[in-house]
Amino acid sequence: MFKLKYFVMFVIPSVISISTLKAEQVWESTWGTIRVIEDGEVVKAVYDDKKDGFIILNYSSGDIFKGFWIKTTSDKKCRTKKLNERTGKKSAYWGNFTVKATDTQFVGLWGYCKRKPTEKWTGKIK
Repeated sequence: MFKLKYFVMFVIPSVISISTLKAEQVWESTWGTIRVIEDGEVVKAVYDDKKDGFIILNYSSGDIFKGFWIKTTSDKKCRTKKLNERTGKKSAYWGNFTVKATDTQFVGLWGYCKRKPTEKWTGKIK
């Protein structure tokens, strides 16, 4: 089974159809259900019942992972836009996060836009 500690990601600038990806794990988090998906060497995750939440995770060091989240809308609008590979459209609603993860749970912080993450985010494998 795919383990969270192997969230190594190579970012490729292209739109990937989520329907062609296969789910490897399901996690429950304070953001709701997160489905980890893998397409070759690319590892990403989707969240949100509205079908627009998208997460990019990059391995940082040890059990620390950094990345960004993106949605179609959120509480704060950023000055710059990022591509939401889940919808294929750019969005000004995104932010950064850092998590510390084990094989069964994670704890971290998230924030809006380029601001330092300050909001708590936790989860465990389903």
